[in-house]
Amino acid sequence: MTKKTNTPIKLYFLLVLMLIAILVTGIYGIRELNTLNEITEKIHTDPIKISDEQFRKSQDIYRQAKRSSYIFLSISLTFFIILAIYIIKKVRLLIRSLKLINNKIMQSEVKFQELMKYAGDSIFMTNLNFQIIAMNESACELLGYSKEELQHMKIVELMTKEEQKTFASRIKIINTEGGSVHERAFVKKDGSLVETEVNVRAIKGIGYISVIRDITERKETEIKIRESEERYKSIISVSKTGGWEFHGVTDFLWCSEEYFLMLGRKQSDYDFSGAKNLKETWIDLLHPEDRERSINHFAEYLKNGSVGTYESYFRMLHANGSWVWIWSRGQTLRDAEGKLTPLTVGTHIDITERKKIERELTEKKEQLSLFIEHSPASLAMFDTDMRYIATSRRWTNDYNIGNQNVIGKTHYEVFPEITQVWKDIHQRCLKGAVERSEEDSFERLDGSKEWIRWEIRPWHKSSGEIGGIIMFTEVITERKESELLFKNLVEKSLVGVFIVQKGKFVYVNPKFAQYLGYAEEEMLKIDNFRQIVDDSYTPAELEQWREKVDTGIIEDFHIELKYKRKDGQIIWADVFCGETIYKGGKAILGSFQDITERKNSEAAIKEQAEIFTAIIENANEAIWLLSPDLTVLQFNKTLQERIRLNGGKEIYLGANFKDFLYSGSENQFMTMFNEALKGNYPEKELCQTNIHGKLFWIRTRMYPVYDTEKKLIGIAILTENITERKAMEAERQKILDEMMQRNRDLEQFTYIVSHNLRAPVANIIGISNYMQNTEMDSKESEEMNNGLRTSVLKLDGVINDLNNILKVKREISEKKETVKFSDLVNNIKTSIVNLIEKEEVTFITDFNAVEEMETIKSYLHSIFYNLISNSIKYRRPDVAPVIEIKTALVEDKLEITYKDNGLGIDLEKKGDQVFGLYKRFHTHAEGKGMGLYMVKTQVETLGGTISLESEINKGTEFKIKFEIEKNNN
Repeated sequence: MTKKTNTPIKLYFLLVLMLIAILVTGIYGIRELNTLNEITEKIHTDPIKISDEQFRKSQDIYRQAKRSSYIFLSISLTFFIILAIYIIKKVRLLIRSLKLINNKIMQSEVKFQELMKYAGDSIFMTNLNFQIIAMNESACELLGYSKEELQHMKIVELMTKEEQKTFASRIKIINTEGGSVHERAFVKKDGSLVETEVNVRAIKGIGYISVIRDITERKETEIKIRESEERYKSIISVSKTGGWEFHGVTDFLWCSEEYFLMLGRKQSDYDFSGAKNLKETWIDLLHPEDRERSINHFAEYLKNGSVGTYESYFRMLHANGSWVWIWSRGQTLRDAEGKLTPLTVGTHIDITERKKIERELTEKKEQLSLFIEHSPASLAMFDTDMRYIATSRRWTNDYNIGNQNVIGKTHYEVFPEITQVWKDIHQRCLKGAVERSEEDSFERLDGSKEWIRWEIRPWHKSSGEIGGIIMFTEVITERKESELLFKNLVEKSLVGVFIVQKGKFVYVNPKFAQYLGYAEEEMLKIDNFRQIVDDSYTPAELEQWREKVDTGIIEDFHIELKYKRKDGQIIWADVFCGETIYKGGKAILGSFQDITERKNSEAAIKEQAEIFTAIIENANEAIWLLSPDLTVLQFNKTLQERIRLNGGKEIYLGANFKDFLYSGSENQFMTMFNEALKGNYPEKELCQTNIHGKLFWIRTRMYPVYDTEKKLIGIAILTENITERKAMEAERQKILDEMMQRNRDLEQFTYIVSHNLRAPVANIIGISNYMQNTEMDSKESEEMNNGLRTSVLKLDGVINDLNNILKVKREISEKKETVKFSDLVNNIKTSIVNLIEKEEVTFITDFNAVEEMETIKSYLHSIFYNLISNSIKYRRPDVAPVIEIKTALVEDKLEITYKDNGLGIDLEKKGDQVFGLYKRFHTHAEGKGMGLYMVKTQVETLGGTISLESEINKGTEFKIKFEIEKNNN
C-alpha cells in the first residue's frame, strides 16, 4: 500500500521539476536574447557612436550569449529528454498499476454485489444527502419495500419521528468518529416497527454504508431474560435463597444480601474486599455439632475433583441467637474446554420450617403408626404388590397371626387360602374402586368359616398416584353366631324382650307378652304406652320415657315402673333399654323383668331397716358412715355423746371427720381408713388420749359400703370402748408375767439347790462319816475340821446368795423416788475413787435426753455399780478403761446405753449364759458370777429389759429399757 501511494507522488514531483527547469531555461534565454537585442538595436540605431572595438566586444558577447544559450538549451533538452523517458516509464507503470487496481475494483465490485445479495443482514448505501443509492434484498425484505421504491427515498424517511429528531446528532458522531454502532427502530412499509442494530461507516466524499441487523428476536429474548431475572430475583427473595461464590485460590467467599438476611445479619457488616473471609462468613457461624462435618464435606468435594453437585445440610447462627437450618448446594464452574475453574457457586436455602415440618411429619408418622397399631378396628395397609405396610393389633388378633412379622410379606403368603374372587376385588381397588360388604364369608385352611364385614379402598401418594389399598375388616363370626343365639335365647328367654321403633312395638318375645297378659300379635298393635303403664303416673312423670320411646333417640338407661296387665293387675317391672339397629333403622332394644316380688320384699326390708335404724341409734357401740373424702354421712347417738365427752366437740352431718379425731390418733386412723377404701376390713385396738389427758382404749372396725352397682360409697365404722377390758387384760398379763418370773426363779433356785448346794453338803456328809468311822490323830482331825469348816462356809455363801436374791424379790414394794442419773454415777465414782484413779478410768456421760426417773434408788444403784465394777475388773490390760453412759427416748421408752472398751464376751459360744447365776467368762479376776444375774433380776424387777452386744477385745454395750408412765415427764 505504501508503494502504490508513493509512486504517483514521485511522478508528480518529477513533472514539477521538469516544468521548473523549462521555465528557468526559458526565462534565462529570454533575458539573454533581450540583452542581445538591446545591443544590436543600439548598433543599428547609432552605428556611428560605436567603435570597432566595442563592436567586436559586442560581437563576442553576442556569440558568448548565443553559445551559452545553446549549451543551456542542450542541457535543458537533455534533462527534459531524460525526464520524459523516466516519465514515460513511470506512466507506463502507472497505467499497468491502474489496470491492476481496476481489476481489483472489479473483483471487489463483484464481491460487494455478492455480499449485498447474499448477506443475512440488510445493507444500505446512501450518498452525502442520505439518498439511498444501493441496498440488498435483505433490506427490501426487512422493510417491505422494493428496490425501486427505496432508491427514491432517503434513509431518514424510514425512521420514526423520535429517531428523526436525533438523526443530526447521530450523523455528527459518525462523521467525527468515522462510524457508529447503535440500535434504532425502522418503520416498515406496513407501518409496523422493527428493532435493529445499525453499524454505520462514513465513506469520505461518497456517503455512508449501513449494515442493519434485525434484533427483534434478541430484543424479545432480552425482555424475557429481564423478566426471567426479575422473576428469579422475586423467587430468590420470597424463597429466602442466598447466593455464594467461593474462590478456591484465595479462600474468598462472596455472599449475597439474602445469604445474610436469612441469618438476621447485614452484608455490609462483612469484608468483601477479596481477602480471605471464609472463617467469619461461614465457619464461625456453623453450629458446633455441624462444624467439623460440614467443613470436611465441602473440602472433600473440592478435593475429589468437584464431581457432580455439592450438597450439605447444617445449622447456622442467627443474629437473635437461634439456629437456622440451611440447605447448601453448589457446583464448581468449568471453562470452555471443560476444565475446572477455581470458582464454585451455590445457594443457601433456609429450611428451618422444612426441618420443623419433617420433625412434625416424623411425629405424625409415628402417631399414625401407633394409631394403626392400636386402632380398635381391624385394618391393614398394602402397597401395589399387596405387601403389608402396616397392621393393627386387632388385625393380627382377629386373624390369629400371632407374633408373625407380616410387614413386607404379601397378603397371599400370609393367607394362601385366599380365592381368586378376593384377588379380583383387590385388583379392582388397586385401580381406584372402593368396595365393601356388610356380611361375607371367608373359609380358612382348617375348614372353619369366618364371617366378616369389610371395606377396601385405595390410598394415594402425594403425587395423586395410587400407592396401594387399605382394608378395614370386622370379624362378625361371633355376631352371626349371636344372632342365632339371640333368636334361640330371646324366644325361650325367661326375661321379656321387646323392640320399639317410631313409638310402636315391632318385636316382642313370648315372655314379654306373657308378663302383660297379651298375645304377641296384640302387643304389636299397641301404639299408646299409657295403655300398659299404671294409671297412677302423671303425664309429667312419663314425659321423659314417652319422648325416648317416640323419638327412638336414647342413651342406655334403666327404669323401674308399674305396669298394667290386660286383666287390670298391677305389676312392677325392671326395664333396661339401649339403642339398636332394626331393619336398617334406629330402634330401642329393651328387656322387661317382673320385679313385683322384689318390690314387695324391698318394702318389707324398708320396714325392717327402720327397726334396724332404731336399734343402731340405741346401740352401745359408736357407729357412723363416712364418704371416701371423710365427709360425715351418718352417725348414731353413742358416737355423738362419746365425741362430746372425749373431744369436747359437736359432730354434725357434712362435717370432715378429721376435725374430730383425737390427738395422736390421726395416722393410725387414716391407715385403717385407706385400707378400707381398698376393699379390706381392718380392725384394730387403739389407745387414745381425750382432751382431759386421760387414756382410754377403743376397738375400731371398718367396713367398705357399696351401692347396688358395686360402687364404693363410703366406709362404715364401729368403735367399742374397751378400756375396762384392757385394764383387766393388763392386770391379768401382770399376774401372768409375775407367775412366769416366779416360775423361772423357782427353776433357777432348783438349779442352785441341786448344783451349788450339792457339793458343800456332800463334802460335809463325807467328812462327818469319815470322822465318825475313823480314828484320827490330832493333825488329821484338825485337817478334817478345816475341810468341814470350808464346806460349811461355802454352804453359807450359797445360802446368803439365795437370801440376797429372795430379798430383791421381797423388797419390790420399797418406796420409789426420783433418781438423777448424774448424781447416781457421781456417788459410785466417789465410792471407788481409788480404784478409778489407779486404773485411769475415763467416764463419758450424756443424760440430756432423760435426766432422771421415778424408781427404787437402791436397785438402780446396784445395777450401775455392778456394770461399772465389771467394766473395771474385766478391762484390757494394755488399754485404759473408757466407760460411756447415755440416755435416750426411743418410742416412748427410756433407753440407758452402757458401753465399755474391755475384754468383751464371745456371744456366739456363751451368749445364752451371760445373765446366768454363777456364770463367769474370765478367770483372771476374782468373782462369783452373780453380778450380771443380779443386774438382770433387778432390771426386770423394776419392769425393764436388758440386752447386750459384745465382741472380744473390743468391748461390751448394754441397753436397758424402761416403760415411761404417761403421767411422768
